Amino acid sequence: MEVKTEIGNVYERLTVIEFSCIDERRHARWMVACSCGSQTFEVLGYNLRRGRTRSCGCLQIEAAAKMGRNNRHAARTNYKENQNGKAS
Repeated sequence: MEVKTEIGNVYERLTVIEFSCIDERRHARWMVACSCGSQTFEVLGYNLRRGRTRSCGCLQIEAAAKMGRNNRHAARTNYKENQNGKAS
């Protein structure tokens, strides 16, 4: 089975660094490095091309942190307004 090379391609935060193998279902697996620098890991080629795998997990952590920061700010603002009698 001929495999189209993906080496050097960048998908979101992942850069393909080497071919890993063809699995039992005949899907190409690739070793990728995340731009955050935390790790390299194996991923299915079609998950890269379809955007299913976009990072090592750092995107999810950043999104959660951002949501938490926004939620904490909103809660703190609401609490201060309630303490000052501005809101009921």
